Amino acid sequence: MFTKDYKLIFPVLQILPVLRDIHDRYQQELYLVGGAVRDILLQRNLKDFDFVLKERVREVALDFSSKTGGSFVPLDRERDIYRVVADGYIYDFAKMVGSTLKEDLSRRDFTINSMAVNVMDIPGNFGNKEPYLITEYINDYIIDPFGGWTDLEKGIIRVTDDKVFIKDPLRLLRAFRFKSELGFLIEKDTENLIHRASPLIRKIARERIGYEFSRILSNPGVARVVKYAEDNFNLFSYVIPVIKRMKEKTLEEGSGKGWNLDAWNLGIRTLECLEDYISKGFYRDRIKDDRLACLKLAAFFFYIGNIKGSRMKSRAKYTPDRQGGRMVEKILLDLRMGKKCRRYVKQLICYHDYPYYLFQKKKLQPLDKTRFWLELSGDGFDVCLLSLASFTGSNSEPVRIKAYREFINGLLLYGDRVKKLTTTPLLNGEEIRSCFNLEEGPVIGYLLKKLKEAQANGKVMTRKEAINYLEKYIKEEL
Repeated sequence: MFTKDYKLIFPVLQILPVLRDIHDRYQQELYLVGGAVRDILLQRNLKDFDFVLKERVREVALDFSSKTGGSFVPLDRERDIYRVVADGYIYDFAKMVGSTLKEDLSRRDFTINSMAVNVMDIPGNFGNKEPYLITEYINDYIIDPFGGWTDLEKGIIRVTDDKVFIKDPLRLLRAFRFKSELGFLIEKDTENLIHRASPLIRKIARERIGYEFSRILSNPGVARVVKYAEDNFNLFSYVIPVIKRMKEKTLEEGSGKGWNLDAWNLGIRTLECLEDYISKGFYRDRIKDDRLACLKLAAFFFYIGNIKGSRMKSRAKYTPDRQGGRMVEKILLDLRMGKKCRRYVKQLICYHDYPYYLFQKKKLQPLDKTRFWLELSGDGFDVCLLSLASFTGSNSEPVRIKAYREFINGLLLYGDRVKKLTTTPLLNGEEIRSCFNLEEGPVIGYLLKKLKEAQANGKVMTRKEAINYLEKYIKEEL
């Protein structure tokens, strides 16, 4: 993994002189520790930096903030932990735990996160390098009492001691986050400790679990990691009991070998296919980055509504899966997920099979597709992609998958047309009320909906055409 020398990626031209000045002024050692050292050795881009020192932490952090023009934020006054945010980077300063650096490092979770480097040992001659992405070599300066460097080279996640998970059970999830983030293997003895400690995850505050779960889902290729963590350690069903019921519900309807799986494994396959599709430019370019983890959550729980009864039977009129929506909303609320994410995932689950309903409709009309896009608005693409991932994961026939993919792609292009035609409203509610001398009430909203449908279908293009259309509609239909 590494060459003979080790590159240090660090926004150093800005902060190294400041750190050296702080060292000289306060006459104490300042160490860069934890994930920053790990990522330097892995040559990954850095945004967060953790420093430890023995005393006067608040003074040092304030001094650093003043010299860099950053914002000073007290994180934990009792434990002497302070944060400085400067130029888009996060610098945390903490009091050393214990009497020595080794004791401090011993209290961290994994060996790959238990390394340090004295800032005075970082080379200071950088020539004409980029100001915020400096690459220099460090050879013999890494402080590594637990073999983290060797574990990095081997691609192994290993605990610093056998009480790591007892001290903080959230580290159970962190192990799998690093597995998904770095692509590392969890060492066998560490796996055994995880197996014994897994039930302890129930003691952790739900917001901490929700936050860590979101970080896991933010990584690529996460479906295999989530399945591995649950199938071998029951890690997620300890905090989301409905997963046990998903495992017990076999979905036998439809065609394709996927339908012989339970709701849990079908959800995992949906997540796998979703990740495959979003790796392709046509789909990836349409996804908002801040939605990615929540979109994967929706894939994870795609079949949750089916555990109380199948919804895949033919229906004359589409009805949203309100039951599944309520179930997933309750789960996300329990995990203290943000309101925006809860609303979004609930919407996706409620309408998850809407595209498939349109696909199997015998006489699909343009108005059917128009109503899909107007009803789902900004969530339409996400619902389409989720439905495509589910269909792909639950079918083994390439011809059927190709046909559905072509249908979805056509629906997406139709959605682009609808968006283009309806970007600018031709009339608002007040104008409709005034123009036709109507009372305020539900009828105004109904007329706005009908006008937008006509606009999306290209029947009206101007304000005058909109007025004429509504005038005729009111006379004939109301």
